[in-house]
Amino acid sequence: MATENAVIPVPTTATTERTILKSAWLEWMHQDALTPHAAKSTSRSSITNILALKARTTSAAFSTSQDIWGLSYHETSRHKGQFCIGCCSVFLVVFSVAVMLTIITVAPVVFVTIAEQWKGETDLTVVPRWGSGWARLNYTRVAQVLRDHEAFSLHAPRYSSVGGGIWNPKSCNGWNPLTPTDNAWTYDGPADNDAKREDCRNDPNTCINSLCTAGWWANAWVIDTEKERRIDVGRSWTLPPVPVGSVYLGKRISNGMGLHVGDWVMWQHFTEQMPTVNAYVKEQVENATGQTIDEIDVVNVPLRVAAIFDENSSNKFPQENRDDNLMLLELGTILETVAPYYAPQYPQEFRDGIVQASRKGHAYHEVFNIIFSRTTPRYIGYLGGSWQTLARQYGAWGSELSFRLGYDFIEATYDVLTAMQNNDTIAQFLSLLTTMLVILLCALSCFLIYNLLMVSVETRTFDLGVLRMVGQKRWQTIATLCFQALTYSIPAWVTGLLLAQLLFAVGKVFAERALRMSMRPKLAPSAIAIATALGLIVPLVSAIVPIRQALHANLRDSLDKRQNKLKATVVTIERSSQGSLRDGLPYAVAGILMAGLGFTIYYLLPLALVSRNMELMFDLFIGLLIGMLLGLVLLASNFQPLAERVLLRGMFLVFFWESGAMHRIIKKNLLAHRRRNKKTATMFSFGLGFLIFLSVSFQIQVNGMRFGAMHSIAGDIKVASEETDDQGVMKPMTKISTLNEICESNRPFVKDWAFTTWGLYRLSNSVQNTQIENVGRLAQYSVDVVGVTSNFFNLPKPGEKIMVEGDRNPVLNGGMSATEELYTPEGRDTIILSTFLKSALGLEAGGRANYSQPLVLQVTTDTGSTDRYLRPLAFVDEAPYLRMTKFPATSRTAVAVSFPTYMNLSGGLVKSIDNIPFKSMHISVDRDHPDYDSLLTQVVNKLNDAIRNTDNRLLDLRHELEGYENAERIVSFVFVGTMFLVMVIALLSLAMCMLANTFEQSKEIGVLRALGVRRGVMFRIYVYESFVVTVAAGGLGIIMGTITGWSMCAQQATVSQLPLTFPFPWTTVIGMMVAAMFSAVITTAGPMQNLLFKRKIVSVLKD
Repeated sequence: MATENAVIPVPTTATTERTILKSAWLEWMHQDALTPHAAKSTSRSSITNILALKARTTSAAFSTSQDIWGLSYHETSRHKGQFCIGCCSVFLVVFSVAVMLTIITVAPVVFVTIAEQWKGETDLTVVPRWGSGWARLNYTRVAQVLRDHEAFSLHAPRYSSVGGGIWNPKSCNGWNPLTPTDNAWTYDGPADNDAKREDCRNDPNTCINSLCTAGWWANAWVIDTEKERRIDVGRSWTLPPVPVGSVYLGKRISNGMGLHVGDWVMWQHFTEQMPTVNAYVKEQVENATGQTIDEIDVVNVPLRVAAIFDENSSNKFPQENRDDNLMLLELGTILETVAPYYAPQYPQEFRDGIVQASRKGHAYHEVFNIIFSRTTPRYIGYLGGSWQTLARQYGAWGSELSFRLGYDFIEATYDVLTAMQNNDTIAQFLSLLTTMLVILLCALSCFLIYNLLMVSVETRTFDLGVLRMVGQKRWQTIATLCFQALTYSIPAWVTGLLLAQLLFAVGKVFAERALRMSMRPKLAPSAIAIATALGLIVPLVSAIVPIRQALHANLRDSLDKRQNKLKATVVTIERSSQGSLRDGLPYAVAGILMAGLGFTIYYLLPLALVSRNMELMFDLFIGLLIGMLLGLVLLASNFQPLAERVLLRGMFLVFFWESGAMHRIIKKNLLAHRRRNKKTATMFSFGLGFLIFLSVSFQIQVNGMRFGAMHSIAGDIKVASEETDDQGVMKPMTKISTLNEICESNRPFVKDWAFTTWGLYRLSNSVQNTQIENVGRLAQYSVDVVGVTSNFFNLPKPGEKIMVEGDRNPVLNGGMSATEELYTPEGRDTIILSTFLKSALGLEAGGRANYSQPLVLQVTTDTGSTDRYLRPLAFVDEAPYLRMTKFPATSRTAVAVSFPTYMNLSGGLVKSIDNIPFKSMHISVDRDHPDYDSLLTQVVNKLNDAIRNTDNRLLDLRHELEGYENAERIVSFVFVGTMFLVMVIALLSLAMCMLANTFEQSKEIGVLRALGVRRGVMFRIYVYESFVVTVAAGGLGIIMGTITGWSMCAQQATVSQLPLTFPFPWTTVIGMMVAAMFSAVITTAGPMQNLLFKRKIVSVLKD
């Protein structure tokens, strides 16, 4: 007794006492686990002294917040494994939120790049309004008007797509390579040919056409390189301004003409392109000299090739212009380049006047268009939100600009913004999913830290009970657990932000390379703020339930270490009273949710449909899907025990050699751990289900974009004339025989090709409508009657579901395709229709189509209507290029017919088969050929050469998909990383659940070991339990995700009318399940190894 009292120091001051007692407290905390057992054998006075010592040290330790932090740190250092798991959880939240929110902030950059591939790198283009009386814009005056308005300070002038002939002078009769700049022969003819000289003198405008061969029609763009670089147009354009007397040629025209850098070309410039400056100088010269100048319309300019550029290496120009024969000249020096080469009848004073006008900037007084950028870098202006938000912002900006320049004189087009509208759905989808991912990660992290703190509270039940007994206050207990939770946050916050910044900086390099766009290297400030807030909030929210349990624990039970931690029976007493808000809170929440759902469906959904607010409609659809997923989660949580029992019985049917006692013990364990297992299984199943839903949703969006391109091209190459005249009448394809020869000469790489015609109602202004009717004329639908070649449906398809045949006339199904049957004697006067018309026209009875009932195809013209009776041949769900669908459609769908039928239906507009107005040619190639890329490039170049100077346009599927593939790679990387983070946190939560289960039953494990149960049997019991919980939760999660994903796929297919299939993510699901089972075994093996192999039975029973 005296000895025990002697070891207690007697402090002289309060500070010294606190210091000594704190040291004594920490020494007691480090005592061996056997100390409580040894204390039982001491006398009552010894116990009293020990408790007195603990009371004094407790009072001193909690006297300041520093002591509380020190004790929290001390507790954390005792459980380094739990500390690492908690830090990893918070780290993943901070890291993923910072990265994802930054990525979603700059995600529009991807869609801006896709839009720029089509429309070029211009925010707004201003051109003279048709009918205003002006054909040019005075850029100098525009710059003066906008000088004091910073919002409109980013602009540059252009002469866009100026047509003109270009020749290789080596093919010209009269050109001397020793004097390449001599162009007099282009007006007067060669000196050695009197007949040619006479012709040239009579018509100098066409002289060069008769002297030169191998001429090309080039689209010249006259630009100001430095001004465009200043407004961020042509980010990847590296060439300097075009030198005086030189030209930049596109690779397509240079290869076709056999030109190289340093060679000379002859370019025919039309003086009407710059009429004002020519008239001004002409008037000045005539007034000064008193002589009249006889004008000619052209200037034949010799130009030296200064550079050859790849048209597709930059989005400086729109796609339709990059497909042309491009050549570039500099606006600031164009007049100086042209001036020396006017015809000989122009005096030298005129040439000098043109040079002087150039140096005074007269070339800027009359330009074709002016391009504007809203911000620099340009992509920053598109980071403001959804497409509707951007449309409002850019619309207000463009409207004010138009007002200042004059609404009556200009027209403004929003080039990039218009093209971005096509990708608005997936942009909203990404933004919404990012928000949901952040919420999911926070929820999983909260649950994980909750499990960590619960384990900490349960392991310290006796310590907390002693502290409460000797006078610890409630706020001190709360502060201790909060500080312990925050110890997870501080290091995780720092490392999370640092690694997020590092990853974003590295990913930025690859993104810039793929998107040809420079981005800011820093994380978004909003992302840093939100990540910081969540890094601090998540641990504190996670500590709420453990704090409640620590404060509400019974003091006697906390001090009694002999009783079992696991309560087999729980008694709940419900007091009969008037009730409180807390009692009715679940019902109130359920009522609010149901009322909100009813309001959403009854009012907001019709509002979105009527107002065509696609953003609101998309949010409603996604919200309903998430609600469905949450409802399935609740349903799955109730089926979890049933699934566990079924799986356990099935497992023991497989492991038949295990004893029945093991089955009963596992069953009892599942019952005892049901409360914790239910929470963990719910979170795991929700995480897995959400990952499936996320993967399916993303794949659906990507497949939809890719399908649109593949459906439009309907092969690997499409050559089409989709232009109409001012009256809306079609312009048919030309050079058909040449295109056929190119395809034939490139067999077998070119497998096959087919043609389609223009719709019958586009043949002439006299055709007003074409519609299909049943015989009773009770149902009428406007259709687009299209003639197709017999092999159209036989073309190798670029993807699945491009061609889906719904139903077919069994009589005419002789082993040929439907389009081939159109050209058989039996298929005469038959048509191929959309599947939805089968029921819409009353052709379906008893689930089968009536192919014997004729239909009426009515062609309405200015002179009246003509009816033709036709029979249905096939009903198609989806067809390449043609708009056919199985879903009800309000707009015009296609009807496919043979060329003879098409000619007969035209009412004399098509006189013979030779006069068929072709609209498109679809070419399929061998995609498995080892030289696919090079051979496809050769074919595309030959076809482009053949259709130059025509209204035909060529589309290459490989090139069309490049933008989508780049976007898919970037977004896929983001989602793969996100799914990995969700999987890690979910698996860590599962691991902590298994750890808590084994800890709760440590005494039972000690008892079973004392009774002689082998270690291997004990190990398998808990491994089987974790396996059952994991697989049952995973199976329910797969079912939930599959139902939700399939629902979204079906909804998207209905809305978009695309034949989308459900892309089940087998790789994700299998990887998640394998990782979960592996994690269950590993996390069970750790605690069980400690209880079974490292600790003695006596030590386990004493805990």
